Amino acid sequence: MRRSKLSISDSHVHLRSYRSNVDDSVDSATAWAEFLALGLVPDDDFNSARADELVHILNLRGEPEVVEWALPLLRDADPWHRQAAAWVLGQHGFEQGRPFGAQVMPALATAARTEHDVETKEFLVTALGHGEDPEWVTELMSYADSPHPPIRETVARSLPGMFGGDEMNGKAIDLLIGLARDPDPQVRDWATFGLGTQTEQDNAEIRTALAARLDDEDTDDTATSGEAAVGLALRHDPRVFPYLERWLRLPADCVGNLTIEAAGALGDPRLLPPLLALRDAGWGLSDPTPTELDKAITALQITEPHDPSTNGLESGSGCELEVILEPSTGL
Repeated sequence: MRRSKLSISDSHVHLRSYRSNVDDSVDSATAWAEFLALGLVPDDDFNSARADELVHILNLRGEPEVVEWALPLLRDADPWHRQAAAWVLGQHGFEQGRPFGAQVMPALATAARTEHDVETKEFLVTALGHGEDPEWVTELMSYADSPHPPIRETVARSLPGMFGGDEMNGKAIDLLIGLARDPDPQVRDWATFGLGTQTEQDNAEIRTALAARLDDEDTDDTATSGEAAVGLALRHDPRVFPYLERWLRLPADCVGNLTIEAAGALGDPRLLPPLLALRDAGWGLSDPTPTELDKAITALQITEPHDPSTNGLESGSGCELEVILEPSTGL
């Protein structure tokens, strides 16, 4: 419950990396050669951090030569070369507004359609999603029924960003609603994130899909229930209240930042005492978004002192809830 989405582009494929401390003094030809050489070692020895740095250097400069080097490798016999090409091409020239999209996107789409290696197809579909080109939304959506969960995850993760800053269309929303029921937890996680906070659309279907995820079991890699809570809170749906009330009354180290964010968004004053108690208990000292609690308290406009004896926090250190209630339909 401590995890929060920082970017819809985050992925273990690491196509996007923004680093201010990368030494970019190396010329592009050298960076490209070094990048390709990284794939010559066994998978366990692959230096993903250095790969991220080199891709960042190449993408940031946005030089046309890199496109010329990478495009032919999409047809290379070596799967690593095809993966490397997709890795670079997906975001090449992002600082310049992706001026090579007309060349790159059709090539990525063609390569993905004909790719038989599952891992390489994942790289290609991810690169297609990172193109953020509305003309290729349908192409990306065509992979939503892939038998390979990471590819479905890529679709769920990338789809909200494919509309150039505009709202998703109805077909995309319907697709995310379906993926929010996916058997794979990470697919559900990203689809719920997309429905909850990556669109301002609000209808019964979206709310029902979010409410259905309130009782998902979160892991170190997923925060589905928290994403659902934030999405419902932003829409002021009362079904989220009992969920937040339960979690906010657990020990401080069991309460995640998405729960805090959702409490602030919902704005129900009944959640103020446990929020203040969490602040007194030192919540946020080790959280990646420690200011979230103060933001939530400010949103609820509470400034007067409170009586700690009325905060209702559970005693002990366990994070398990004694009673899990079904989400209600009203307050």
